[in-house]
Amino acid sequence: MDRRFKKTAGVLLAAILFLLCACEKLPAGVETFPFAGGIFATTGAAPSLHTASPERYRTVTSSEWVTLLYDDGTCAPAVTDAKGVRWSALPEEENASAAVLRVSVIGGKGRYYLNSQDHSVAYGTCQTDFSAQGFSVTYVLSDSPDAAKKDAGNVGDGELRVSVTVAYTLTDGVLRASVDCAKITVSGGFLLESLSLLPYFGALKNDTVPASVTPAGEPETETAEAVTETETETTGPSAAEETAKTEEPSSAAGEEKDDGPSQTVASVLSAAAGGDRSFLLVPDGCGAVMYIDTPDAATSNLSFRLYGDAEGEIRASIGCFGIHRPGAGVAAAITAGDTVGGIQAMRDSANGDGYFTVYPSFTVTPSVQTEGVCYYAAPYTGELAVDYQFLSGEQSSAMGIAAACRETLIRAGYLRSDTGAASSSRLLTSFVLSVNGKKDTLASTLEQAEELLGVMNGKGAGEVTAVLEGLFGDGLFQTDSSSLRVRGFLGGKQALQSLLEAAKAQGAKVCVEADPFVTSSASRAAKTLTGENAEVFLKNPLYPAVGGEGASRFFLRADRLQKNIQTVLDKLSGLGADGCAVPAVSYADHGCGADVSAVAAAADEMYAGAGAWGLLVVENADLARAKYAAAVCDIPLAPSMPQSEAYRAAPLLPAVLRGSTVYAGTPVNEGQTAKLELLRCVEYGAAVYARWDFNASSPCFYERSFSEVTEFYARMKAELGDLADARITGHAMVQDGLYATMFGNGSIVFVNYNNFSVIVDQIAVPPYDFLRIN
Repeated sequence: MDRRFKKTAGVLLAAILFLLCACEKLPAGVETFPFAGGIFATTGAAPSLHTASPERYRTVTSSEWVTLLYDDGTCAPAVTDAKGVRWSALPEEENASAAVLRVSVIGGKGRYYLNSQDHSVAYGTCQTDFSAQGFSVTYVLSDSPDAAKKDAGNVGDGELRVSVTVAYTLTDGVLRASVDCAKITVSGGFLLESLSLLPYFGALKNDTVPASVTPAGEPETETAEAVTETETETTGPSAAEETAKTEEPSSAAGEEKDDGPSQTVASVLSAAAGGDRSFLLVPDGCGAVMYIDTPDAATSNLSFRLYGDAEGEIRASIGCFGIHRPGAGVAAAITAGDTVGGIQAMRDSANGDGYFTVYPSFTVTPSVQTEGVCYYAAPYTGELAVDYQFLSGEQSSAMGIAAACRETLIRAGYLRSDTGAASSSRLLTSFVLSVNGKKDTLASTLEQAEELLGVMNGKGAGEVTAVLEGLFGDGLFQTDSSSLRVRGFLGGKQALQSLLEAAKAQGAKVCVEADPFVTSSASRAAKTLTGENAEVFLKNPLYPAVGGEGASRFFLRADRLQKNIQTVLDKLSGLGADGCAVPAVSYADHGCGADVSAVAAAADEMYAGAGAWGLLVVENADLARAKYAAAVCDIPLAPSMPQSEAYRAAPLLPAVLRGSTVYAGTPVNEGQTAKLELLRCVEYGAAVYARWDFNASSPCFYERSFSEVTEFYARMKAELGDLADARITGHAMVQDGLYATMFGNGSIVFVNYNNFSVIVDQIAVPPYDFLRIN
């Protein structure tokens, strides 16, 4: 079920008056101060402090043929990989803006933007300590050199002083950059709002050899065959696909036409290897590549937030990113502090200095500024960490980067390792019963759901995981754990038991949907920083045919979560179902002093408990919740930003999840053309997921798509079933509308979204169809 935060803000007559009376209204632990809203940012006049110099590098340590270097003049790290390629934290071409660390600090006068080079290194207020595994740099930053040079206890009123230590360790060839937020110090009257780590690490320039990624010693020679623009690591809706969305696929038209240049398998493999186009890999939806050789104003400055719904930022499900240049690449993943983390990606036009950058950013102190007042809560005091792996050759392609990120996330405990239960050959389906718990929004009865489940089994769809939506009191908008009773007009508890017994006999699994994180009671609502109730909008997937657009609810108070979660799990397990389906949630409750990390920890207890009890289906999961789930659905299988020659989808998220859990996109029968969504499941290695009901006016009325979906699934299982757990090792756009996905056993699956056949090595890929080559 889709969720949207509704932002609210109080209207203040005067900042000072409000501050005098706000104490009683504000959540516990939230403080305020007048905020003038000024912007204070300075850059230094010494480009040398922003520029790495190979002559100054000295070796710190080595591991697995990777060497960690230190620049004495800038206090910046660099790495030489196993192939002799050097990746530096600062560009090796003169510039005046690159830095190792950036922070945003808020005070009464406004927001201060400081960086390690201009506001610490330039003042001589940074200190480096070396160890056997690496080194750490403590930066004392300020807008004034005098304040920066003072001890923490001697800083005067109104003077800004921030101390941050960044540690670099090299273990098993992996570079970890980390910050212990408990050791950050900030002078009185200021708060550290956010922090960006290594924003220029591996920065690319639109030239043959990026200035910050240079060969050390003799350059490596790549012999891979060059590819054309259309033979790059890309995917996503092409012109052919967009046309097909508005026209019903016609196989007859395709049989009369045989267009498109003939491709060879060798050229496809070369394209999947990464090609000669440099790019940034970002976690936009399913994943996307940002090419540096083509301008694109729409994707010049992108910010991705992992948890919550930060205004002006794109929601991401995975804290991974990457950098690729011909023959070399970097795979990076946030391994600590993901609940306050995000990813920033910028083109040269946005940076203003000719560099393309992608890097992690973290919100250290939750705050909001409105009407001349800054509201803030306690800062995050845990660890922030990012792991960097260095790749070469075909491993540096987008899917090679994804594979490396997957390994990192498994080591960090975010993902399970290979599991036999993670097969994508299962059919996921949900039955909508009642929209709002009333008979006038009845979509299906339990008897009808049982009947359709039996028909699916007869069509060879025995491996089914079904979710019952809208079974209880308020239907899809259920919020009260005390009323988890099966509605009589749906068939009652007897009909539910009949369905569960029939499913068991057929080998199907049935989960019941419930939401322990929301409430309709304002007195039990979580609070925002400004003391407002934290609202959430539950969207009705059958609107406008059945019921209203949705319902507004509140996120549940953090101090009630544990009890409510246990009540829900106890009641659901008592029904005899195989498991439950729950949403992934990300919110803070400042009324209880619980930040996003605290709420996530409470939610994780529920996910772990539900997973131990039975099957757990998580809707639109954050990556951290995937390790508990037998399946995750509603994950994005496309980017959120518009695609172009400069910005294309890539299956980063599917490649990371594959083998750890079953994953599926949105229901295939909710789009304009089910055929195209089914083909997308093949391209992304996703499970087929459909939502059905028995209301003839509903967009999910089963007669509209049931035969098409089940027949396609049966064919997909027969032809691709042995690839269900195989790794995605490569992906390429062969030509407009034709894509190829490579799997770990050497198989290539072509997906053709065109209304005409395309020839690959003298083999025709039919229109609106897929073809496997071993």
